[in-house]
Amino acid sequence: MRKTIILFGLIFLSVQTHNMLVVNNRIFKEISKWEILIESLIQVESRGNNYISSGNSLGCLQITPIYVREVNNILGYNKYSLDDRKSKSKSIEMFNIIQIQNNPTKNISKAIRLHNPNAKQYYFNKVYKQMKLLSNL
Repeated sequence: MRKTIILFGLIFLSVQTHNMLVVNNRIFKEISKWEILIESLIQVESRGNNYISSGNSLGCLQITPIYVREVNNILGYNKYSLDDRKSKSKSIEMFNIIQIQNNPTKNISKAIRLHNPNAKQYYFNKVYKQMKLLSNL
């Protein structure tokens, strides 16, 4: 009986800590696979810099003006402006609106493709590698 309790405790501990965001040995919060995807995209796109720009893309998720327009079209009104791309929280809101509309099952590969329709395999590999890194911290 004692072995069962210890084994159960170890399994429970690994489940509990697997979905935690750990930075510098500090546990911040439980984090879902979807949140890990979003943070991975942010790291791949901008390394977390809200003001980085590349062509028409801007912000931590490198959102384009077309992306903002598509989100506003989904909503049926102009909630977001181009300046909102500089806000991490608003960028994530826009990302989630696109995903809810086009990927309600939260398929990770489809989410990556929706976010970056021109992505090649190396981009997918970078995102998956970052997800694995964040999942294993």
